[in-house]
Parts: sequence; C-alpha cells; structure tokens
Amino acid sequence: MKMRVLESLFDLTFEPRQFIEANAGTGKTYTIAGLFVRLMLEKNLRVDQILVMTFTKKATAELRDRIFLKLKETLLILEGGQPEDQEWMRTLLRHTDGQERGRLAAQIAGAVRNFDESQIYTIHGFCQKILREEALMAGTPFDLEVTQTDDLLLQAAGDEWRLFMASHPKDEAGRYRLRKLLDIAGSPAELVKLMQPLFSRPYAKIRGEGHPEPEAYLAKVIRKRKEMVSLWREQRGEITDQLLNSDLKGYTENSFVKWVVELEEAFSADFYVPVTFTNFKRFLSSYHRDPDNLKKNGTRFPQHPFFELCEEYQTLLQEMGTVETGLIIHFYRTISERRRVLAEGSSVATYDDLLNRVSNALADPEYGEALATLIRKKLPFALVDEFQDTDPVQYRIFERIYPEDSRVMSTSGREEPVASPPSEASDAEHGLLMIGDPKQAIYAFRGADIYTYLRARNQCSAEGWSLQKNFRSSPELIEAVNHLFEGEHVPFLEPDITFTDSKSGREDLSGAFLIDGEPAKPMQISVIEGFYNSQQKSEAFALSVRQIVRQIVRLLSLAEKGRATIQGKRLRAADLCVLVNSHRDAAAVKRALRKAGVGAVTYSREKVFESGEAERLLQVLLAILDPQDYRQVCAALLTGFFSRSLSRIDHIRHEEAVFQQFLEELAQLNDLWHRSGFYPMFRKLLYTEQRLAVLAGQDGSERMLTNLLQLAGICSKAEASGGLSPRSLTEWFRRQMNDPDDDEERTLLLESDLNLVKISTIHSSKGLQFPVVFLPSPWAGLSQSGKKDIFSIYSDRETDQTIIHVGQDQGAETEWAVQQARFEALADEVRKFYVAVTRARFQCHLCWAAQGYSHHSGIGAALLGREQILKLINENKTLLKKEDLAILALLNGSVRSLEAKHPGGIGLLFHSDGEEGDEQPEEEVLQPAAAKPLTLRRYGGRDQLPLRTTLESFSSLVHHQDPGAPDHDQLVQEYTTRLERDPEEPVVRNIFTFPRGAAAGSAIHMLFEHESFDFRTAGKAADEVWIGDVLEQYRIGRDWAPVARQMMADVAGAEIPQISLGRIAKEDQLREMEFHFASRRVRSRELMDQIRGGTPAQKGSGAKDQAIMTGFIDLIVRQNGKYYIIDYKSNHLGDSETDYSAPALEVEMERAGYDLQAHLYLVALTGFLEKRLPDFRYETHIGGMLYLFVRGMKKGSGNGVWFRRPEAERVTELKDLLVR
Repeated sequence: MKMRVLESLFDLTFEPRQFIEANAGTGKTYTIAGLFVRLMLEKNLRVDQILVMTFTKKATAELRDRIFLKLKETLLILEGGQPEDQEWMRTLLRHTDGQERGRLAAQIAGAVRNFDESQIYTIHGFCQKILREEALMAGTPFDLEVTQTDDLLLQAAGDEWRLFMASHPKDEAGRYRLRKLLDIAGSPAELVKLMQPLFSRPYAKIRGEGHPEPEAYLAKVIRKRKEMVSLWREQRGEITDQLLNSDLKGYTENSFVKWVVELEEAFSADFYVPVTFTNFKRFLSSYHRDPDNLKKNGTRFPQHPFFELCEEYQTLLQEMGTVETGLIIHFYRTISERRRVLAEGSSVATYDDLLNRVSNALADPEYGEALATLIRKKLPFALVDEFQDTDPVQYRIFERIYPEDSRVMSTSGREEPVASPPSEASDAEHGLLMIGDPKQAIYAFRGADIYTYLRARNQCSAEGWSLQKNFRSSPELIEAVNHLFEGEHVPFLEPDITFTDSKSGREDLSGAFLIDGEPAKPMQISVIEGFYNSQQKSEAFALSVRQIVRQIVRLLSLAEKGRATIQGKRLRAADLCVLVNSHRDAAAVKRALRKAGVGAVTYSREKVFESGEAERLLQVLLAILDPQDYRQVCAALLTGFFSRSLSRIDHIRHEEAVFQQFLEELAQLNDLWHRSGFYPMFRKLLYTEQRLAVLAGQDGSERMLTNLLQLAGICSKAEASGGLSPRSLTEWFRRQMNDPDDDEERTLLLESDLNLVKISTIHSSKGLQFPVVFLPSPWAGLSQSGKKDIFSIYSDRETDQTIIHVGQDQGAETEWAVQQARFEALADEVRKFYVAVTRARFQCHLCWAAQGYSHHSGIGAALLGREQILKLINENKTLLKKEDLAILALLNGSVRSLEAKHPGGIGLLFHSDGEEGDEQPEEEVLQPAAAKPLTLRRYGGRDQLPLRTTLESFSSLVHHQDPGAPDHDQLVQEYTTRLERDPEEPVVRNIFTFPRGAAAGSAIHMLFEHESFDFRTAGKAADEVWIGDVLEQYRIGRDWAPVARQMMADVAGAEIPQISLGRIAKEDQLREMEFHFASRRVRSRELMDQIRGGTPAQKGSGAKDQAIMTGFIDLIVRQNGKYYIIDYKSNHLGDSETDYSAPALEVEMERAGYDLQAHLYLVALTGFLEKRLPDFRYETHIGGMLYLFVRGMKKGSGNGVWFRRPEAERVTELKDLLVR
C-alpha cells in the first residue's frame, strides 16, 4: 500500500476507508484529537456524530481527555486567545481563514458544553450501545446483562463432560479413552481453560485429524501391550540371554538390570499407562538392527518375537496423539454448539458475545443492511485507534457499517452513490479512519490479529498516510533505533511490515542527557561474551542483570554528585525503568537491585487476583469463615498475617490456651463479618496486635499492602453490589483467582510514588515512556519445551484466514503448522523488542548474550532477517549449539557491527563471567558484598509453606470433580444432559415437569437452605414470594413458585422412618455443613466393595497416600436424641410415583454411587460427634442416613425416601480404612 507522510493534520483528505500508519512516539492520540476537531468543523458535525474507538478502558479515558482539551484549545484559538500549542493555532487559523470564526467558535463551544454526549468507546462498549439502542433490529433482549465471566461456557462444558462420562463404552478401550481425557484435563473447568485459544477465536478454522476409530485403536494398543507383557513374563530368561549374549554396545549387566527394573515398573502399571520410558528403546528390534549400536566387528544381534512386539507397540503409540486431538476437537464442537443454544435463550452476554451478536446482526440478510445504515446515519465518521490490535470479528463490524464506496441516503430512503467533486478534497459522507502501528502489535496472546490489520490495510483503495515525526525521544536515540532496524533483510520478518526511519519532532531534546557535561551515548549494548547453552540460560540472565544493576548504580552514583543530568536537572531513580519479559524476571531484577541498595517499584498489568497476597488472603478468609476447621486454621497461621516467627506460630499452635484465644479471635472476626460486612472485619484483622505495622516491616511490604488494600476494596464492592454473604463472597473470591478477567480495576496498582527505579514487563509498558530504559534479556528467545503445544496458531496467507492446528503427532501437516506458528511467534518477538527500545526518551541500555535460543529472540531475529529465520526454521534449527559456528558468528557479528555503523550513537561494553570490564572507573562499579561468616541470621526465605496434602471428596473419587464444591445432585449426576427437555413450555406444571439440570438442582437446594424455610410451616402461600426470588436467581421463572412450594410441603409432610420433619425446629438443624478429615488415599471401587459387602479394602500407606476428605452435608437434624443425615436429590427418575419407589431408589443409589457418599458423610458425622459429645455412642446417638428424592415425595407417603442405618461395626471398619 502506498503511503504519504502526514506532515500536517489538514493534509489528509477524508475518504470512505483510509489508514494512518504511525511509528512509535509519533502522536497517534494527538492526531485523533485534531482530526476529531477537523471533522466537526469541515463536515458540520455535532460531538455525538463522530465515533471514536479504541481497545482498552484506560486508552478510552485518555482519548476522552485529550479530545476534550483539544476542543477547549480550539475554542480558545477561535476566540482570539493564545494556546500552549502554537503549531496547532497556526495550522487552524490558516485553514479557517476567510470563514466566519464566530460561527465556528459557537459550534465548538456547543461541543464543549455537550461533551458528555460524545461517542468515545471501547469496541465492547460500542457494541453494547448498539445492542441496547437497537435491540429489536439486532434481535437481542431489552434486558441484556453483560458479565465478565462466561458461566454459559462452563455450564456447556459441564453438560458435555457428564454426557461423555455417561455414554462412553465401559470396556477397557472405553476406560482408556476416558483416561486420555482426564490426562488432558481433570475437570470441565480445566478443559475450558485448556481450549481457551479455540473459544477466544471463533472465527478461526480448526485443523487436525482425530483418530477415526479411537476405541478400536485403543483396544489394539491394549491387546498389544498384554501380548508384550505376557511374553515377557513367560520367556524373560530367554529374552535376557538374547540381549546379554549379543554384540550390542552398552548392554552390561549393571545397565541391563536397571533397564529391566524400569521395564517391570512399566509393565506393572495400569493398562492405560503407556510404556514410554527412555530405555524402552533397548528392547526394540529397530534399535538392535542399527549397525551403529553394534560393537566394533560385532555381528550378533538379539532375535526374539518379544522385540518385534515391542516394535509394533512403539509404532502403535505414534498414533496416540490423534486420540487426544479427536477428543479436543469433539469437545470444542459440542461445547460450542451447546453454549450457542444456551446463549440463544439467555439475557446474559460476555464481552465476546457482544461482538458476535453485533457482527451477526449486521450480517443478517433481512435486517443487517438496515442496521448498518441506521448506525452510519447516526455516526457518519469513525476514528479507530490502535487498529493493529483488532481481530476478524471486530473488522467485520467496521467494514459492514462503513463500506468502501461512499453512499448517502436519498430522500426515498435508498442508498445512492455520490460522485466525488473535481477537487483534491474528498466529499465522502461517511468514513472509517484506522490508525495504528503494525510494528507494535504485541497482544496476539489476547486474541489480537496483526494479519487482520494487514488485510484491511491492503484492501483499502485510498492512499495511506504515515506519521514519522517522533516527539518522544531525543534525535540521537531516534537515529540509533533507526540503525537497529535498518536494512533490506526484512527485520520484522513480514514483508508487509516495513520499517521507515523516524524523524525527530523535538530537536530541543538533543544533548539533553549529559554525563560530566558530555552527551551520553543514546544506546549502550553490554555484550556478555561466551556461549551459554539451553541449561545455562539462567546463568546468562544473572550476568545480564548484574550488568544492568551495575549501570544503574553507576548512574545514580553520578547523579548524586551532580554529574548525570537530564534537561538540566539531576537524574533521579524514578527516571530509570527496567523492562523484562515476565513477572518472574521482574522479581529477580528487584531482588538484585535491593541487594545493591537500590529501591525499586514494579509497574504491572498483572491482575491482583494472580498475586501471592490473593492466595494468602483467601486462606485467612477460609479460616475466619470456619474457625472450627483445624486444617484451614493451621494453614492461615502460615500466611504471615498473624506472625512471621516460626517459634511464635509454633507457640500459638501448641499452647492450648493461646490457640483457643486465636480461635476466639477468628470467631469474633466471623461474627463481625456477618454483622457489619467485609471491610470492618478486614480492618479489625489488620489493626489487631499491630499487624499492619508488622506487615509494613517485612521485605516488599509496599507491594504487599497495596495488593491487600486493593483486594479489600474489590471485595467490599463485590459484597455490596451482589449482596454476597461471607461464604458466597469467599467462593466468588476463589473464582476470581481461578479465572481472572480483564477488568482494569483489578490490575495491580503502583505500590509507591517515591523516587524509585521502575520495573515493568514489556507488555505492560506499551503506551508509556521513560527517560532511561534498561533491557537485561532481549536475547532470551522463545524456548522449546519438551512437550509440543497442543495448538499451533497461524494465518493462512492464501485464504486470509486464521488457522488453529490441533495435535501433537509427528505428521507432516503438524510439523508444518508448528513451523508456521513459530515463525509468527518470532515476528511477535521482534515487535515486542521494537516496543521495548522505543519506550526510552534519552538512553536505552540493553544486553546481548549468545545463547541457545538467541536466534529466536526479538533482537536476534531482527538482526538476521526473514530469509535467515525461514532457513533456520525449515532446518528445524530450534536450539543452537556451540558447534553452530556460522550462525553464531553471524549473530555476534551483527551485534558488533552496530557500533561501527553508528559509532556516535551506539556503544558496546564487553563482559565475561567474573569480569566487570574496564570502561568505567573502579569507584563507579558495583562492589560485590564481602563474604559473611556462618552465624545465626534472620530467616529471609519463603513466608508461607505450600500444603502437599491433596483434597478428596465423593465427587473427586467418583467423578473427578472439584472436591471443594458442594455436591448438589446434578453436579455429579452423569446423565442430566440427556434428560433435559426440549425448550418448549410443558403442558402441565408439576414437579415432574419442573426444570432440570445443574441450575435447577442448585435452586432446589437453595430453597431448603433458605433462612425463611421452616419444616414446621412449609407450604404457606406467603412463602411463594421468597421462593420466586430464589428461582429467579437461577433463571427459573417465578411462575414455578407454586410447584416448588407444594414440593417443599410434600417433603415436610412425607412419611419418613423414625422422624417427622414437620416437627423439627431450626435450632435442631445444621444446614450445609462442610467437613474435612485427614484420610488415606483409597480407590472408590475399593470403598464401594467395602460398604456393599465385598472384599475389604486395604489401608493406604506412606506420605503420597495422604489426603483430606472433604464435603458438604445438606442437612443434619436432631430428633429424639438422635442425629440424622439428610441429603436432597432433585434427580429426575421418571414421571410417575413408581419411578421413585424403594426398589427404583435402590438401583439409583448404587448406580450413582450415592450409597458411598452417604457412608462418607456418616464417617464425618460420627467423627464430629465423638469430639463434641462426651458420652457419644453410635447405637444411642446415630439415627441414620436419609436421601430424599424430592420429585417423588408426597405428603403422607414414603415414596422418594431412601433410609439406611449401617451397623456400628461397618462404620468402624470404614473409619479404620479411611481416617488417619
């Protein structure tokens, strides 16, 4: 696309579709603000007729401020005043010469007055506005609610997960396939997280081949494995003789014994565990026949059918990746379709839903064009900032609203083309202006698609414009950056992303950074000499950080003496910023600076719920929520909130009086939380025993306290807006940690405004600027993990389509997809490097180290260029070794040549391990700390100890679900989704036609847990008010309230062995009791055999067998001195009373494993009562276990009731087996 340099804002002509491409620091926001004013004046538009869009809330707020200030500045000029921006004044006056300035001033004054009506949005905000204002035409609900979490996706995943579990074959092959799913993801939530690259790119084409007959293939693998194991067991001696008496190299007796042990361990594992240990190759016939593996002059190689079996088995395993691929593609398609169906009937939408709803509405053959015309008539011109961060869905919205040809509405309502006047200026009646910089497209991991930008730019017929004047950096630094990216070798790897030299827009910044009165070199490169292999990457990073710290100490030392100045002022620590690749690197730099006596502050766009303080606060909240939970209380003690002294913690734990006092404090905090809310409780927690002062005295306290206070504010807001109880708020908090959203409010706040060195990730620094920038590891390229990524994402240049290849197999298509994805990831690294070096205003100091992945780094790829990178990728040269002399010489030579190309602007400093270089005087070099004698020192290590014990529950034992979640029927009921009814309304409303599914199950449980529910008065007509409220919370119509009320009355009046629910007072009830007890790891099958009279299970042993059994009991009641467990089940077993008879319930209890659940609950209850009742006796105090299938219960009937009271001996045996 041809580009013209935009020297003046008034040079640009408004076309129906056009681009402005901007280099870094060239003033995109300034340009948009100026063009906004031009559109108002030249097109006679109101402030609410120009659409301005960008991609983040923060950028939107900045645009609003800048446009408002530009309007005020323009008004001042038109009224004869003198603004600060003299250039804008001269340009504006020149282009409005001869016009009636009073009229123009009145127009701008009106815009200032009515600026609240301006249309400045994020793309999501704009789509929400369209759906709200044009709901009928867009086909969306009037009460559309926007949510940040995709609950529908999780619901769809859960539904499909349960359907898969229920429908897969129960033979060995079916169980093997089920195991492959659990290897991929252990729960529906994990599956959604794994497949996020697919769900976040609904526009992408999915490629990858799943196995056409997975069960048949897995059955073949199992058979081959059994044959292999059987033959080994039968003929082990003969096989051993063949191997040890052969001429194979390395088959010594000691080595062979080790291999056999490994083989035996592999053969002893479950049938679904593949035999893949490294030395399995020693048993393969292909390995034996390889001449390179024979001794010198050796001729004998082992011969036995076992080796051929091993070879066949190994060959079979090569197809195993296709089973995983098939599972992923299956779940992506079925979950996506189920979510689509759920979304059609929902009034809740995620941010992605907003985009898709608007895009689909605009594409609708009946109403789409009318909707686009309506929007275009209201907002004839749109200015889109940061367009390089767009994606195909967003671009489709733009191009449908603002077509390439300029058309206006005729009086008849039809669109008619408008002929352009014979003048240089366009007379377009509508237009889309896209402004961005493809060299700064670094957010692919968030779904941004640079190839959409390039496609849109190349499709644009109008001449493009470029911004090349850099107003951020000094002329010397601009020239140095130009030299870094100059050349014909395509440094940005993509031919469509060209680099043009930036020009200086601020000559007054020349020579502004002085050291000892002389201009400092604008770019310094510290060269870490030598070669560092993949295992030495951390060593190279440590050396790079050491050089960066040394330079920082040197500059601050000079500044302290008045020898380092910027624009005539002494250099400050706050002028310096270190840019790194990750939060982990940021922490390492901060530690190194602190060790050198330099204070630093971290600037981050990391979410506060991803911080360590969030984990610690959650643990404290769990202890406050249940002070009787010994495990949670002890874990809270280790968070550092209550003491950092291990001796103090030990004292609290083991001194009974002190521990009871601690429990009492937690109980008081619990009471305060329930009475007054979260924030009063949080303040009391911090201010008791001067804890705030103690926390403030710890290392990194500013960051810690900032995070804690930010979390507290967010929690308080969530509590108030959602009316959340303490338990609900804690669960909400846990969900935020597991799935943090992109809300700007949850981005980490800057912990200090003091004069400190800043540290930031490169991604977080985009849009910012710093006087002096340090880059310790631009050489640290993309590493290759041992396991390939499941998804390879790339753009198909021929079809202009995003491709996601699914699979980890060794096929040619997968290999090609991996190479394409790696090339695009490398191009992204180059752009990230460009963003990093262009953050600096006066000096950029970076490090170079020749390391195994340096050719796949931003600086390495930029210096090598497109052809070299493609060559290396095609040769599968992912990792460089010391022997790769040619490419290493090219890389090192390219770095060293930079100084020769631009000796006045780029300087090199050479360092090797243990050497500091000789460029600076000795007193300015950071001196290593003297070795300290081995004496008693204050502990400075980790302030919290991770818990190694795992959680188990009925759900995790039987269904591999989250052990910490309440077991509300449908969460563990495998066949729920198969029984869900068609969406049409039932003819008769009764309990059998009452909605089904997870939401309905949770709603029924909530009804029985509600504070207004009382068994003694169940069925009152007045109850329908709060019953309706509960149902609406779960999106069940209020008109089902009479059915639910009758159901609760039937339950309360049903005939139940030994007790009468209708006579149970509230004080004799304990609802939704959560329990934890230390247990051994036992398989669910063994437990079921134990309780159903089969073979007694054996106790687990050893640390790895330890677990915490956890669960939630719906209700515990006390009547006539006995305690009963009650669990509500909302399962739909049929539409007649006989479907809920005793025999039917017995079948269902065993099929779903609820009898195991009941016994686990009974073990928990007896353990609890043994500690609470001094004279506890099982026969006296335990009444039994009741499972109430509420859909089948009727007043005066025993239908729907399952009751058991196991013998005391069986419960004791089960406790001995489980409890440790």
